[in-house]
Amino acid sequence: MTQIRDTVPELFFLKYKGVLSPWEIISQAKRLGFKCKKYANWSEVHATTNSRQLLKTVGDSLIDSEEFDISFYPELSQIWEKVQRWAKDKDGFSLEPDLLPEYEKLARLVEVGSKTPNVVDLMINEFGFVCDSIDIEDRWITFLSICIYNFFQSKKRYEYALNLVDSLELNRVKPEAFIESVGNFLTALYLTAGFDTSTFSSKEVIPYFIGELGLASDPQTTERDAEVKISALPNIWVERYEGTQLELVKFEYSGGDLFVRVNKANRVFAKGSELGQLLSNDSYWTLIGKTIETNISQIDEIQDFYNTFARHLRAVT
Repeated sequence: MTQIRDTVPELFFLKYKGVLSPWEIISQAKRLGFKCKKYANWSEVHATTNSRQLLKTVGDSLIDSEEFDISFYPELSQIWEKVQRWAKDKDGFSLEPDLLPEYEKLARLVEVGSKTPNVVDLMINEFGFVCDSIDIEDRWITFLSICIYNFFQSKKRYEYALNLVDSLELNRVKPEAFIESVGNFLTALYLTAGFDTSTFSSKEVIPYFIGELGLASDPQTTERDAEVKISALPNIWVERYEGTQLELVKFEYSGGDLFVRVNKANRVFAKGSELGQLLSNDSYWTLIGKTIETNISQIDEIQDFYNTFARHLRAVT
């Protein structure tokens, strides 16, 4: 199983709110240029000792000629990520920026698909392919291709990237052609960020991209449960986020899905106690989610209960 890495800076724009893509920088050249000049004097958000000069250079180029040297993009993304951290934690920059909704959806689908191969098969069938006609070893790459396709189709923001290649719709009939077109799309996307992945085949660049987003590029299991038939995706999602020490969990119900977001920065998880182990267990929170689902009209009261619980938790940790 591949070890999950942090998201690489050149893909921050696909993960965090407030981090611009390469094409958005050009389309907002003058406005971004003046921001770069401003941040040049703000050492707290600098990523390296070279950031001050980089920001001045980029700012001048965007303002004077609306041009952008793409080789500066990874460090510029790191700077913008730190700006977003400052907005949430002005002293310690310790809290992760807000995630894009489409990234959150992609992350939860990849995670559940990695653990539950029956979900992989369900998504393949729902997309229009015949899962039984696809070899077991090819289903994961097909699933990832579908997830990537759905991600970039989710927002108008990505139209520029989609226009870099022939329409992916043309290749939705045959899985092999679809995988090839998604791989070609990712190769073109990487070029916009200044990276050449053309040496990768489609079957290589797709999991490579997923891994660089900080997600599981390989499945944890490929063993299908023949006795368990899945007719719909899960609707209870347990996720992690970085919040303040005052927070433990947030509940949100949207579009038939219930999101249980656990604050991984709560100090109870750093103690190694039995209580911390219980509260870090996804099975526990899934049961809480199912309980809330059957009492959905009381979700606000349940949230208040866990907010009070968090206050008492601080007293014993």
